Amino acid sequence: MRKWLSWILCLALLIGGSVSFLFRGNYIYERALTPHAAQASEFTQCDSSSAVVADGEFTYIDSYYYYHDCDNYHFLKQDDASSGGGYAPLHGSMAQVRDLDDLSSKTIYYLTRSSNDKKPKTTEYRNTDHYSAGEYRVKVFERH
Repeated sequence: MRKWLSWILCLALLIGGSVSFLFRGNYIYERALTPHAAQASEFTQCDSSSAVVADGEFTYIDSYYYYHDCDNYHFLKQDDASSGGGYAPLHGSMAQVRDLDDLSSKTIYYLTRSSNDKKPKTTEYRNTDHYSAGEYRVKVFERH
């Protein structure tokens, strides 16, 4: 009897989780939000003359799925990425840029979350536009 009750409980949890995912989507309970990385990616373009730069490791990893085939996708961090923890795969990564001015792209789409909505320092680019998608902001920088 216990074995069958365990199976029924597991099946009920699986169905309940699937129904919740169907209606809520990819919901992050710790932050009480649904990520909008997919919607933010619709405002960007990544090619040889345009780069997408995330404001840090978290945003880079959170949005990576939408830019995995983009050779010009980077994250901005002046110090080295951590060699331990969840960001360890980014330590020493070629995707890291320390300054927007290090890039040679004509256009940069700077991807940031509203909780970290700082404007990056640059002398080569000027902010020409911005878009919002949920907690994400996309700031467009053009080279002068």
